[in-house]
Amino acid sequence: MMLWNEVQGNRGSNEVSSLIYKYVTGRYERDAVTRKLIIWFDRCIGQNNNTIVLSVMMKLVRLGYFTSMEQKFFTTGHSFNDCDRKFGMIEKKKRATTLVIPADIQDLIRESSLAIPFTPVAIQQADILDHKTHAKNIRYPSGFRITQHLYYMYSKDNPEHLFSKNSHDNNEPVRAHLLRINSQFNQLPPRAKGTLSH
Repeated sequence: MMLWNEVQGNRGSNEVSSLIYKYVTGRYERDAVTRKLIIWFDRCIGQNNNTIVLSVMMKLVRLGYFTSMEQKFFTTGHSFNDCDRKFGMIEKKKRATTLVIPADIQDLIRESSLAIPFTPVAIQQADILDHKTHAKNIRYPSGFRITQHLYYMYSKDNPEHLFSKNSHDNNEPVRAHLLRINSQFNQLPPRAKGTLSH
């Protein structure tokens, strides 16, 4: 579980993308191992269901951390998941706790689940990258709308195409979307400015 304060960043797609990027690059090697990234998201447009998060997942494939990725979205109205249960445990513990200083939040999180303790990770300003600007290096086909689909797939074997489906039905054929990717997309994104810098 990653934590940051309001000076370091907001709670939008840039931060979500940066945390995915930090987690993956700190845990996996860039190698030739066949490995697939699958992440389930709710349909929150401001945080998850956007081209910024999609672009960072494609970038992780292009950099060699994974050979393919699948971005899947819960059906609207059916998005309660394991993360929601964990946040519920934290909220329950918070009602019986007095928080005095910011470090108390990390202790609260650790103590919320004794069976499988949560491990809070403090995020630094340098961890928040400007994926929002960086995502503009990808051009999608005319008429493409990310919110129309529940499933996306991207592979190193077909790096010029993004594949999508409108449902999670295995029998539904995938649609191919031809991408125009600027060479600058292969570079690392710059650091984002803190919220007080804007």
